[in-house]
Amino acid sequence: KVKKCFVLEGDRYLRSKLCKKLRDNKIEILSFFHPTTIFDGYNTLGEGIIIFPKCYIGYKTDIKDGVIIQSNATIEHHNVIGSYVDINNNCTTGGFTLIDDYAEINMSVDIINGIRVGKHTRIGAGSLVINDCDTESLYLGRPAKYIRPNNPNH
Repeated sequence: KVKKCFVLEGDRYLRSKLCKKLRDNKIEILSFFHPTTIFDGYNTLGEGIIIFPKCYIGYKTDIKDGVIIQSNATIEHHNVIGSYVDINNNCTTGGFTLIDDYAEINMSVDIINGIRVGKHTRIGAGSLVINDCDTESLYLGRPAKYIRPNNPNH
């Protein structure tokens, strides 16, 4: 009898599976944007997005399905945020940044302009990303450095 629902699951991979199952059962996946969220215009938004309080989403930013953006995040102009990405509180991205599917950006991370963060990549808390980050990798530090592979199957 359920026709619509929100999916707020902390595990990105489980969130993806739940959304697929809901779609298969023709249940609409709702998004939630806290009323304090600022959208700067011409944004493209997928389904099942959750945006917490006091976030800024810059001009022409594209956010795919199942993304969770926590409080006080600043996502600048012309960004692409892939499906099932987690962006934790107090993160800032520069313009023209790509954060690919299933990436995890931990709290207080800063990413400069024009950076690509690969699929299944994790950026550790407090990092400053000044170079592109490979797929399935863990980066940490100021500036962020490659630490080890990040197993997407955890």
